[in-house]
Amino acid sequence: MKEFKKAIIFFKDMLLRAHHLLCIRNFKGKGYSPEFVRNYYEVLGRLTKANIKIVNSVDVICEKCPHNKGVCKKEKDSEMKTRKFDDRLIKTANIDLDEEYLYEDLKELVKHIKARDFCNDCEWKSLCTD
Repeated sequence: MKEFKKAIIFFKDMLLRAHHLLCIRNFKGKGYSPEFVRNYYEVLGRLTKANIKIVNSVDVICEKCPHNKGVCKKEKDSEMKTRKFDDRLIKTANIDLDEEYLYEDLKELVKHIKARDFCNDCEWKSLCTD
């Protein structure tokens, strides 16, 4: 397994939901609420300064989502569907949930994955350019 370096200067360890690795590449400033979008931009600004742990549950991007109730409550089955995206990406990109990564290393692990093909049921898919 490839050895990854840890960030020397970081804000704190960051939890990032696996499928958000694809969303980040295509973020266009749109979201569920102005507070959600503001938080998203703040997270983007911290990505390169954090040790990132990938999760298949709510994360720093979800923090300000109006549907976040500890789990995604947008629709009845939203959390289950989202976890399936996360788990599939974790497997496809060979991400270790026990590992901390730098954002550059994570980008490398998912660079071959096309969001438009991978995220078939995503409501934001029309915004994806890759």
